[in-house]
Amino acid sequence: MIFELPPRLEPCLPEALEPELVDLIATLSAASERLGHRLHPGLASGNGF
Repeated sequence: MIFELPPRLEPCLPEALEPELVDLIATLSAASERLGHRLHPGLASGNGF
């Protein structure tokens, strides 16, 4: 299997987004931020417990 490094990948951004999709992205982003603040500090740092 061949993997591309992130700098070599082209951005995958659509030219235009539907308003419903923009709202969904904003909702998901807000929910993930709230969840991040509730994580155990060891887990949030990526080191486990």
